Amino acid sequence: MIIKLKQIAETLFERVEKHQAAGKTSTLKVKFTDYLQITRSRTLDKSINDLDTIAVRTIELFKSLFK
Repeated sequence: MIIKLKQIAETLFERVEKHQAAGKTSTLKVKFTDYLQITRSRTLDKSINDLDTIAVRTIELFKSLFK
């Protein structure tokens, strides 16, 4: 699952870079096979516009689902 999240982060980074955009909030929506949906988000003090930060935040949000 972590590998897939990193791939998603890379795709997002490509879009961010293409449009020269940045944001402060990371949001992750997970849909389970039983149709349950859980959304987690976290806002930082500064803009996120690099791949490492996007990937780390995505993985942190995913891990927070299981705490």
